[in-house]
Amino acid sequence: MRMKDSLWAKCLIAGLAATVLAGCSAGGTGSGNLVSPDETYEKEPALDSTYQLRDKDSLYEEEDTGVITMYLTVGKGSESEGTNYTWDQINSYSLEYFNENQLSPYKCEAVLQVGDENGPISGEFGYGELAANATVQVRGTGASRQQQKSYRINILEGKGKWESQKAVVLNKHLTDPLRFTNKLAYSLMEEIPAMISARTRFVHLYVKDKTEGADGLFQDYGLFTQVEQINKTYLKNHGFDNDGQLYQAENFDWRPHEDSIKAATDPSFVQADFEQYLEIKGNEDHTKLLRLLQAVNDPSVSIGQVLDTYFDRGNLYYWMGFHMLMGNKDVETENYYLYSPQTVDKWYLISWNNSASFDEAYRKLRDENYDSSWNHGIFTYISASLYSRIFQDPACREEFRGVVEDLKDNYLTAQKVQEKADEYRDMSMGCQIKFMPG
Repeated sequence: MRMKDSLWAKCLIAGLAATVLAGCSAGGTGSGNLVSPDETYEKEPALDSTYQLRDKDSLYEEEDTGVITMYLTVGKGSESEGTNYTWDQINSYSLEYFNENQLSPYKCEAVLQVGDENGPISGEFGYGELAANATVQVRGTGASRQQQKSYRINILEGKGKWESQKAVVLNKHLTDPLRFTNKLAYSLMEEIPAMISARTRFVHLYVKDKTEGADGLFQDYGLFTQVEQINKTYLKNHGFDNDGQLYQAENFDWRPHEDSIKAATDPSFVQADFEQYLEIKGNEDHTKLLRLLQAVNDPSVSIGQVLDTYFDRGNLYYWMGFHMLMGNKDVETENYYLYSPQTVDKWYLISWNNSASFDEAYRKLRDENYDSSWNHGIFTYISASLYSRIFQDPACREEFRGVVEDLKDNYLTAQKVQEKADEYRDMSMGCQIKFMPG
């Protein structure tokens, strides 16, 4: 028996050795050949030519579950933190005032808590907080001129995040008769693959003012639309490169403006001059942007070549077509972000503030003699150099026509828009017609 066992063991070892050697000679992890004698050295296409940026659909799965109730207790903080202002002071000035006087907008400290109509709820953001976990200030140049303000709440470091966000932007949309047009637009965008949307929530806000020492009741500030702030956190949450270039368009007509839009390393670079056109929100290396603007404004380079090199045609065309069909004429030079990941030259447009959608319809309801026949459709984009070149090119016009037809027939149908509007009307009823005390 022992002899048999010994012979069996020797055979087993010999068999294993042969298997291992055979694996190595067949190109395994040993010393076999890694390069075949007839290697072709064919290459994958360059990343930039095949790259497509697409939004993360899973982010929007629980977006429309109802109205979120938020409680904001505001207090006067410290001068060193720049929060030593009363709630009345914060609400008394427009952002234009601060810009004209070269001041930072006033802010105060606050405790932000999330709950329901009965109060904060255990397990929700801010529950049990006694000391400040945030700061609050007014936001939106136009909105800050209204009696009812919009607010930006910044959650302090070490105090966590609300729905993975550090900045909670609450928009009042006082000039929007429906008060939910912005949310409606973002919701419709979510279903269009080439577009990039943002998470939105209806928020019912209550505010208690302790900045002047009083300890009264919470005041009902009514309905707001919370919109995900477009920043580095947004890029990370959406699965994008958060170190890429990100600019917010401000009076930007796609022209080079070489006296102001310069590389940050240029000795004559002045950030304030640069940001009168594009507010810098991401990577501060502007060389990619300069290449883009040079190409867009170079008549010797065909617009087709410009689009192929620097844009995702789907993203650009669907963004243009969407706002054209929605009647949003406030996007030609502002109300969007321009984004490019680090590893590619392509640029993408991300919408911001869609509250002017359907504005033409509102005007016709208010004034039956209103005539905008000369100022709609492609006229929304006609003066900016990029869009002007697109519409002057027959091939681009035909491509764009196909995109508009697809939007009209499949994504922005009258039935779909009406269903969404009815849903948001019912969801927001009861808390939207509220006026700020005082």
